[in-house]
Formats: sequence, structure tokens, C-alpha cells
Amino acid sequence: MVVDGLDSGWLSLEAAEQLFDVAGSFVDLIKIGWLTPRFIETPYLRKKLELYRRNGIFTFFGGMLLEAAHLQSRADDVIAEAADFGFDAMEVSDSVVRLDVDRKLQLVDKVKTAGMRVIVEVGGKGDRVELVPSEVVPVVQRFLAAGAHKVILESEQVENLFAGKSTDVDIDALKEIVTAVGGEHL
Repeated sequence: MVVDGLDSGWLSLEAAEQLFDVAGSFVDLIKIGWLTPRFIETPYLRKKLELYRRNGIFTFFGGMLLEAAHLQSRADDVIAEAADFGFDAMEVSDSVVRLDVDRKLQLVDKVKTAGMRVIVEVGGKGDRVELVPSEVVPVVQRFLAAGAHKVILESEQVENLFAGKSTDVDIDALKEIVTAVGGEHL
């Protein structure tokens, strides 16, 4: 999985083509993250998605845009727009805007109804939530049972597992989550 333009917020078409030249065989998913789809001209975004399609890449709208839309009661509009653009999936997250599991499950259903797959993010930014297997595994299992294509763990929380804490315990927690859920789903 690659975030399109991780440092810059956006890859140019030329940079995306170079990505395929250098590492294309290692890329399965590309996330168009943050709010960037709102700040890119529509024809350019369509060209970018077509480039990814031609290279067999599965694209998905990052969750932060859906979170912002939820705050404005416009989640349905953003989901419809993502489907219209031809995104393969949409991320349902609560990394900035706190959503409970039931609300996220409603969004999962709406995204699926719009004809896209769903990638659900579990965990939040900052020190809000730790990746505790006994808490994370049942939530991940609920999302998978509801039809989520994949579940991703909030990157900040995964990074925190390796940031000077008791690494043996933290790595064991991550292993426990992967073992319980299956790596193919994460």
C-alpha cells in the first residue's frame, strides 16, 4: 500500500509513472489521502485514476475526507462522488473525528451500497487509543463480518509500538492481532 504523495500530499502524473518503473510490482493499493481529492482539478484526478487502473492498482479515497463530510452531514455526497470518480474503495476511519463502531458500520454499508469496497481504519491519532489485542481484535472482526475488504491499523499506533517502549510486549501485541485476524485481512 502506498499513500499517493506521502510527503507532498500529491504525486504528479510523472512521479506516479516513475513509481511504477521503480517499484510497480510491489504496489497493490494506492490511497489518495487527506483532503487532496477536493483540491485537485477533476480532469487531473481522472487522469491519475486512469493511470493507476492501467497499472492494475486498486485505488481508494482516504478516510479523512469522509470524516470531514460526516461533520457537515455530507457523507452520502462524498461517497457518491468517490463512486462517480471510479475509486475502487473508500476508507472509513475516525482518526481525527471520533466515530463509534456502530456509526462506522453504517458508513461501511453506505460505501458498499455505492458499489465500492471498504477499507476500515481502526485506531486514532495521538495517544487516544492503544493497540490492545483484546480490544482491537473483536472490532476488526466486526468490520470484516460486515463486509470490509481490508482493515488497516492507524499508522501512528503501529509506529508507537516501536518507539522506545517495551518492544517485546508491543511486537507480541501486533503479532497477536495479526494471528487472530489473519494477515490477508490487514
